[in-house]
Amino acid sequence: AADGFDSSVITADFLRHSGIVSGNLETVQPPVSTPIFAQVSFDGGLEINATPDRLAFIHRLEGDVKLSKIGASVEIVTRFLKKVPFPRYQAIGINPAGFCALNGNAASRVINSLIENGTWMAFDNVNPVVSLKSVYSYQDRQITMFVQDYVASESGGSKNPALMFNANIHREIGEGDHMQRIPSLMSILSGWKRDLQDFLKLAERFNSKGYFE
Repeated sequence: AADGFDSSVITADFLRHSGIVSGNLETVQPPVSTPIFAQVSFDGGLEINATPDRLAFIHRLEGDVKLSKIGASVEIVTRFLKKVPFPRYQAIGINPAGFCALNGNAASRVINSLIENGTWMAFDNVNPVVSLKSVYSYQDRQITMFVQDYVASESGGSKNPALMFNANIHREIGEGDHMQRIPSLMSILSGWKRDLQDFLKLAERFNSKGYFE
């Protein structure tokens, strides 16, 4: 989160020529760059978008997700902060997401296991897609976990029930000296492994044994 961020800073040329992303990364769709909205999408699932109050780095990783790939994503954000330290950054959120395939043929794990049966579970002969939101507040951060039903497609065309997990691990940046915000952000980013481990542990608490083995 930032206050009055100039979104026109986000261009493919700036990101490549400044070394924030690899110079040989190609865009996968025409970039958008205006003072109120910008978006650049690169090969490999990397997307950077911005509005005056929010800057997002999104990296969609598929297949065998190794820690080195996640660490490379964090390095992109770190390099950006070093090159663009002047905006008034106000908060940072680390947002891991993934899904866990379920054993058996449960049509809805959220409904059947996480929420007791209720008359709301069918309306006009239609069963709902159910999601669960839980918020854990600590002194230095707040973890919000979303759990919802998901259908995972396998390589043979089969579809299996799964749970989708999305977390927001949010921290506010103090109101002290403006230039102290960058070291604070760097320190938070350097602890990304702890946040990821907490995300995985919390997902396991929702009866998802074997998640991301």
